[in-house]
Amino acid sequence: MEAALVLKRRRIELMLALPLQTLASMSLQREIERIGKTGAA
Repeated sequence: MEAALVLKRRRIELMLALPLQTLASMSLQREIERIGKTGAA
């Protein structure tokens, strides 16, 4: 349970760190999908 919370928190942190102002929508979608699959930066 705790590992799932840590992973979810990490994914949220990664999504919040994305440069939303400068990423094109397709690039943004790819980054969000990558974060969702791996949880890695």
